[in-house]
Amino acid sequence: MVDYEVEGMLPLSTVTKPEFKNRVAGLTKGNAKTIKAPSKHNLKKTLKARKRAMHSNIKNTLKRQKYLRTTTDLWSQNQRGFMGVTCHFLDAATLKRESVILACRRMEFHHTAEKVAEVYPYMTNSISFPQLPTQ
Repeated sequence: MVDYEVEGMLPLSTVTKPEFKNRVAGLTKGNAKTIKAPSKHNLKKTLKARKRAMHSNIKNTLKRQKYLRTTTDLWSQNQRGFMGVTCHFLDAATLKRESVILACRRMEFHHTAEKVAEVYPYMTNSISFPQLPTQ
């Protein structure tokens, strides 16, 4: 259920709608084990737990690397600006090129070098490693 919500980028309120609950109940009709649609509260708790686990996994992976490099991407869609920061590294254990998204935020300013330089440190502050570029 959580994957359905996340991958579909659906609002958490989806699970409270009768149509969704009926669909879930219909999927298990006639089976020995029935599945109930999760509550909005439980879905939110599960999402937060997955987020914490994912952040921990990313931090642990990055800590093991000798060199980290970042790229910054800015784009506009439907009159709205966005900025993303991705970290790239050669995995020390597998020698395989890897990338992780560190941040993606809505930007309500012009995409100038000065603004990017000003905002970049705030976007990467949750990942603080000596080998991560700060500017």
